[in-house]
Amino acid sequence: EVITEHMQDGFKLILAIVPVILGFIALISLLNDVFLHIAGITFQGILGYIFSPLAFILGVPWEDSVRFGQIIATKVLANEFVAMIDYIKIQDISPRTETIISVFLISFANFGSVGMIIGCVSAISKKHGKMVAANTFRLVAGSTLVSCLSATMAGIFSGQS
Repeated sequence: EVITEHMQDGFKLILAIVPVILGFIALISLLNDVFLHIAGITFQGILGYIFSPLAFILGVPWEDSVRFGQIIATKVLANEFVAMIDYIKIQDISPRTETIISVFLISFANFGSVGMIIGCVSAISKKHGKMVAANTFRLVAGSTLVSCLSATMAGIFSGQS
C-alpha cells in the first residue's frame, strides 16, 4: 500500500511538472514572436539589454554582457534547461564568461522551478501549495541572489580575465 501511494504521488508530481515547463517555454516563444514582429527585436533580446549591467557586475566582460543578460533572463523566466540550450548556441565568448555562465546556470533559481514546486506541493496539499505560491517572488529573488553570488565567486577565483 505504501509503495502504491508513493508511486501515485510521483505520477501526480510528473503531471504537475510537465505542463509548467511546456507553458513557460511556450510563453517565452510567444513573447519572442510578438516582440520580433512589433519591435524588430525578440523579448529575450530586450531582456538581454536590461540584464547586461547585472552580467557586468557579476564579472562578465562588457562585450559578452548582453548575450549573458539574455541567458540570465531566459533562466529566471523559464528554467535552466531552456537557458542551457541558448547557451550552447553562443560562440566566441571569453573563458571567464563561460565560467560565470556555467556556475550561474546550475541552480534552480527561476519561475519555472518555483512553478514546479508549487505544482508538486499543491498535488499533495492545496493549503501548502498556496503558501508556497504566496512567496514566489521571495523564492525567486533569494535563489537568484545566491546564483549571482556563486557565479561572481567563480569568476573571481577562475583566474581568467
